[in-house]
Amino acid sequence: SQKYLSHLKKSKPSFIMVSVLFEVTMAHIIAEPCIGVKDRACVPACPVDCIYEYDEASDKLVVKNKEGVITKERDRNPNIPAEQLKQQLFIEPAECIDCTACIDPCPVNAIFAQDDLPQEWAQFTDINKNVFASLAPQ
Repeated sequence: SQKYLSHLKKSKPSFIMVSVLFEVTMAHIIAEPCIGVKDRACVPACPVDCIYEYDEASDKLVVKNKEGVITKERDRNPNIPAEQLKQQLFIEPAECIDCTACIDPCPVNAIFAQDDLPQEWAQFTDINKNVFASLAPQ
């Protein structure tokens, strides 16, 4: 063991880089019924402010308080047309804590847990995830 310790003292440190790939899971998804409605009743219900909307002035995804003041912002995926982003709200999956507080306030029943999303709206999983620049496929 003494020989091993003296070897460690003489050796140079080495670093190993590990790359971890993972898929972002969506706790909740805002689907087709929100398009064109954007009621926003779900926004104040969210305890972590993870429901975003597109802001034309800043060209970002933002969270607004009841007074309409921007409290958070995120870069949007530039590959998605602004016209599409204007139509609905989006849940940021890395921020969502899966509390379900947003589901009941939605007057058009547009918010679903990923496992409960109707098959006809399955594409909204990727739509919700990919609007955020940091989560979009590179």
